[in-house]
Amino acid sequence: MSTVDDEVCFCFHVRRQQVAILFDRHPDLQLPQIATRFGAGTACGCCQKRLEKVLAELRTAAAKHAKPPPSVAPFC
Repeated sequence: MSTVDDEVCFCFHVRRQQVAILFDRHPDLQLPQIATRFGAGTACGCCQKRLEKVLAELRTAAAKHAKPPPSVAPFC
């Protein structure tokens, strides 16, 4: 059972973890995709700002944990 703190959409009972899992699979995730997948943001609309905040937090965390590209060794 989800807690109030965990739910980002009360109309459809969408939890932050559900959005995070979808984000892991689709790092370019936007609100329309969340709405299509879960219905979040399509009823009363109150959760749209919460969803944007969750997406921003996920993007920030992903950027911090991104591995730098491998360094290229010089040819000589």
